[in-house]
Amino acid sequence: KVYGTDGEFKGTWGAGTFSLPAGIATMQSGNFVVTDVDRHVVSLHAPDGVLLKQMGCWGSGDYQFNVPNFVTVDKDENIIVSDTCNGCIKIYDKVGAFIRKFALSTAGQGQIKRPQGLCTDSNGNILVADRDNNRISMYSHEGGFIRHVLERKDSVRYPCDISINSEGQLAVVETHSGFLTKEPHHAVKLFQVMPPHSN
Repeated sequence: KVYGTDGEFKGTWGAGTFSLPAGIATMQSGNFVVTDVDRHVVSLHAPDGVLLKQMGCWGSGDYQFNVPNFVTVDKDENIIVSDTCNGCIKIYDKVGAFIRKFALSTAGQGQIKRPQGLCTDSNGNILVADRDNNRISMYSHEGGFIRHVLERKDSVRYPCDISINSEGQLAVVETHSGFLTKEPHHAVKLFQVMPPHSN
């Protein structure tokens, strides 16, 4: 569903195209990138929803996914996908050509088994929500672990999705059904994690 900046409903698209859409990101061109966790695909769409390209199927190859939960687009319009059940991040250029992937389960201090939401900062580093470990971790664009940005001691619980603005403020969506803990938890928190960006 599409809304204007004033909240006015503009329309809807994708009915019959998606099975379980999860992540969405906007490119400078106005095109959208959408992940579908049920069909294990990532698709590019024009602003009116017309399908431009679709890539993926279930698997672990460069153009395959296993529950691609979230997606973001960096300042160079590279498409960065959180391939959750493959435990890795995959990066493609703006037309969907594979660039690289890096595993998170073997990244030393940065071990993440099931990466969730992700975003990039003004330096091109990739921030990843590590829901199972109650933290947000930072990696270089090449996949090198840099540091844990936020942890449970910072009052982060079950981070699911994240977004950072030009002021260095990180918005964190926290959610847990409480299925095992019997304590459901749902919140949106804002943290100042970096100095404001200046041109």
